[in-house]
Amino acid sequence: MKKLLSITLFATILCNTTFAQGWKTIDIVDDFGDKVGERIAFIGDGTFSNSATTNSEMFARITIKPYKIENELHLVSLESYTKYYDEISKDWKPSTRAFAMKPNRLKSSFEKEKEKSKNKIGTLTFEFFEYKDNPATFMRKYDSTTLRIKLEDGSTINYFESENEYANTSQLWSIVATKGTDSENIWNAITDDKPIRCVVLHRNSKYLFSVDGYNLN
Repeated sequence: MKKLLSITLFATILCNTTFAQGWKTIDIVDDFGDKVGERIAFIGDGTFSNSATTNSEMFARITIKPYKIENELHLVSLESYTKYYDEISKDWKPSTRAFAMKPNRLKSSFEKEKEKSKNKIGTLTFEFFEYKDNPATFMRKYDSTTLRIKLEDGSTINYFESENEYANTSQLWSIVATKGTDSENIWNAITDDKPIRCVVLHRNSKYLFSVDGYNLN
């Protein structure tokens, strides 16, 4: 439950952050306006196109959160993982939820997640504000999402995420970067000190923006 709450708090801070551009450290606040932490973020302008408009103005906001195992409270034990899974599966189809909550499935899933956590690097979270004030919506339950990055030397790297029937509609799109995968290349490109150009494709929308070299000094 704590992890779900942290997502809510995260969304709250992003909606309350001003659009001063560049890399910066931003505060996370809860629904009462109290500071509960910090995130590193990049804010920049760009353009978006869809079936209704072409090359209209937008803001892009990316936050980075380096991975820390101590923040994964649901991986402390099988008991904590079971409670976590019981919470996130409440809206699933009854048959799917019953299958996922079987003791042997939970144990197997817990062990796999525990092992995967050893290779996690961090989380990148993207937000787009169409016309600079209208948050874009990611419907990952129904549609895939593609991120393409052009590096300073002209080469490109790609990341593709297929649709997921368990994903909720959200104004945030997050990539969990893991060692040895395409997501690691994305993490390295965004946190590098050289500027990059990015394109995100989701549903019938295209978001084009640039990210300055990562430098908070």
